[in-house]
Amino acid sequence: MVTARKRLELQARQLRPRVARLDERANAALAEGGQEAAADAMTWRTALEAELAELDRQTGDLAGEETRLRQVVSGLDLRVHQLRVRRDALLAGYEAARARVEVGQVLADVRTRDAELLQAVQDAEHRVARTRVMADALQGRAARGALGPAPPVSDELARREEDQLWGPAAEEERRRDRPEGGSQ
Repeated sequence: MVTARKRLELQARQLRPRVARLDERANAALAEGGQEAAADAMTWRTALEAELAELDRQTGDLAGEETRLRQVVSGLDLRVHQLRVRRDALLAGYEAARARVEVGQVLADVRTRDAELLQAVQDAEHRVARTRVMADALQGRAARGALGPAPPVSDELARREEDQLWGPAAEEERRRDRPEGGSQ
């Protein structure tokens, strides 16, 4: 579009001196008494002026079209920029949603572990309470003298109770429940 307008402007610049020369030729022909040569020069001058007017009109039309196209391009550039901003906002929203899902999963895992830990603590408290009740009962019987010789406790039963409280599984559970880097 710019090239076409420049070409038309160049043609107009080249025609203007020719129009001026034809005007001079017509004046010179009139001065010499050549009516026919003067009329011929004036006819050519009129035709070239009409051509110049058409070139000027086309140049103006092309300039107007250039302006309109620049506005369209500017509007398209703005639209592309707006779409990029929307895309970036959507990506940020998506990343935030993914992060919330991951945090939710971590919290669910923590709640599950907390529930398991709570159950283990409750079981331990129950065993401690049961052991205290048995110890209190035995102490009361002993104080009344109602205890005879202690019944034999099977080695298997004692070993199982000891494993539940201090065995590898209990130690592993305590190790899992410790905060990282800390000691209990």
